[in-house]
Amino acid sequence: MTDKFENPEFTYVRLGSTFTVLDQKERVTGFRLSWEAKNIGFGQFVFAADLDTGEFQVDDEHMGRDFVGKALLFFLSKCEMEE
Repeated sequence: MTDKFENPEFTYVRLGSTFTVLDQKERVTGFRLSWEAKNIGFGQFVFAADLDTGEFQVDDEHMGRDFVGKALLFFLSKCEMEE
């Protein structure tokens, strides 16, 4: 039997929102991806880029790099690609 996290069955992965914060404390921009997977649940990942350093941080809700990668691949599989 395979682990449900090894081969997640995504119902959807879609853009939740975009954001930009420009204040005295931080200068970041990013986006949220909302997701749902059978037998796992639902959630969102937050991708944020520091506009001064260019560094990216991801809030993965403790799902891990592999799960986020699989969600991103699912998201890309549903995108119309322009040539």
